[in-house]
Formats: sequence, C-alpha cells, structure tokens
Amino acid sequence: MSNPVSETAAICRDANSAWTATCALLDLAESHGVRQSNASVSGDGLQEDGSISALLVSALDTAGGTDQQNEANYDPIITGNAIENLDTSLSVGSLAYEVAAALDQLYWPSFTRDWLRDRGPIFDLRPGEHYPVGEMRLLGSVRHSARPYRLHLPAGELAHVRQRRSGETRVIVNGEYVRIVDGLAGSPPTQVAALLPNESWAELCHPPHLMGPADVVAQRSLIAELLDEANAHDIDVAVLPELCVDESIVKSLAQEWAKSTNLPVLFAGSVHLVDDNRRVNRTTVLMPGVGAAWSQDKTEPFVDRAGSREPIDPSSPCITLGCGHLVRIATLICKVNLSGYCAGSVPWEDGAM
Repeated sequence: MSNPVSETAAICRDANSAWTATCALLDLAESHGVRQSNASVSGDGLQEDGSISALLVSALDTAGGTDQQNEANYDPIITGNAIENLDTSLSVGSLAYEVAAALDQLYWPSFTRDWLRDRGPIFDLRPGEHYPVGEMRLLGSVRHSARPYRLHLPAGELAHVRQRRSGETRVIVNGEYVRIVDGLAGSPPTQVAALLPNESWAELCHPPHLMGPADVVAQRSLIAELLDEANAHDIDVAVLPELCVDESIVKSLAQEWAKSTNLPVLFAGSVHLVDDNRRVNRTTVLMPGVGAAWSQDKTEPFVDRAGSREPIDPSSPCITLGCGHLVRIATLICKVNLSGYCAGSVPWEDGAM
C-alpha cells in the first residue's frame, strides 16, 4: 500500500508548475473517490485555519513559496519537502485534495500562464478537463467588489480551478492575444460602447437576398463616424449589432485595425454570407494591431412569430474564448428568439432556404 504523504509529495516534485501539480492532485483525489474536502474549503473558496491546506500554505510561505507580490514562485523540491513534514493520517485521496487546495491558494496567479504554455496558443477544451479562472473579483464603476463564488464548490473544483462538464458545445481556447485581452483589465474600469448605426429593419435588405445593410456606402460612412467617436472617448471595447455589416465592411475594418494599435477591441457585428455552399451568420472579432482575430458562426437561427426561420444553415455549437491571463472574452450572436422585441416580425420569405 502506498504512503499518502510520499505519493502526494512525489507528484509535486515531478511537476513543472503549480498548475500541472494541482491538476494531477485533483485527478488523484478523484481516482480515489474524493472530489471535495468539506473540512478545508469554506464558502468563498479559501482554506480554513487548522486544516492541512492551511498548514501547508503557512509552511510554503515561510519557506519562500511566494514573494511579496503574490507572484508564483513554485519550487517542486520545497513543496515536496513541506508535504513530507506534514503530520496527517488522511487517505491519499483526501490529502491530494488538501494539497491541491493549498497550491490553488498560493499559486493561482500563474495558473493561466502555465495552462496556455503547456497546451499551446489555440486548442479545444475537452469534457472533463480542468481549466483555470482568475480572482473572480468584479469591480464596478463605484469600486464595489463582489466575490461570485458559490456557497459550496462543485465536486472536483477549487476556487481558481474549474472542470468542463459536458461536450455538447465545442470550446476553442485562443491564447494568441494575451497582451491585448489582458489590457481590458486596466484601470479605470473597462469602457464598453454599443454602436447603433440603424434604427429600423427598413435600413437592411432582407431574404431571399443575404441579410445586411441596404446602402453599403452610407453604412460604411456611418460606422466609421461612430467608431471615430468611440475612439475619441477612449472606449476599450466597441460592439456593432448583428447584421449591420457586409463582407466588404468587415474586410475594410479588419485592414484598418491591423494597421493601428490605438483602437478598441471591436466585435464587428455579424454578416450573412455563403461559405463552402453554406449560408451562415458570422461575427468577427477585431484586435488592434492584428485585424481579424477570430470569427464565429451563429448556431441557432432566429424564428419570428409566424414561425419563419432565418435563412442560414446552422453549424454545430461552438464558442471561441479569447484567453488572457486575467481576462476571457467571447462572442454571442442573438441566441434567443427576440420576435417580441421588435415592432413586427422580421420579414423572412417562405422558401428562402
């Protein structure tokens, strides 16, 4: 029979980062039927005094486990030695969870960096995989802070570690633009502007044609004016509505965004287009100094009150997460039926598919 202390210490000594050690410990705990330690984790995700986790945190702090800025300084040898100095009769699964909770508290600022480094800049998040989250303190314009932790952590999770539960939706993690995405976490709070170039459906063309602006030249000029105004007010994120652009407008904006770093992150509306014989409704995310960073297709067609359906061919559910060390961003294209929102139904024509 293995020694719980030695087995847990060996995992930490073999790990190249606190993130890989924490994930391996959670997997070990789950393999032994232990997915949560009620003794050591309080409602806000922090370790309670007197627990093995708290003792280990204290020991690693004393041994120089973190510096004064709470930046990661994971040392596998020091960590393994600190575990072996613990006086505990816990089972291997329970001890593994306790140690994982201590590492989570000490080293979480490094988790996303090491997660991306171990996986590469773009990858799929598979069901059952662990992924890191940040501090989860939401700071509003009046500087009020909230901790949206749940009262009890879900099984197999920690304050800064989640586990993907299902595989119905494909999740693509894009970590290519960490610096730009994390720039949205600056001070003062992020400024977001919703730009509204149109006031009625009459300004858009309708099926059987591809949905989009009826007057592309006028629309391009109006959007440029709105974006200039947003930039003049130091907006960090600008959002254009669904269907207010066409392919030419998105291409022009992408070229402009690629040339300048002094522009907001832009969610460039969405456009109906034909791609590989499929009619899609596609949104594009533009990053300053990059241009088109990624795109996403709508997966649930709009249906109006009469039951007429948006003329697109839905793809399998998929979401792309723009991942920084501190910030995550994603796009959503009108997922719900908003037929009651407008004065009258959208004039889809029968047989438009």
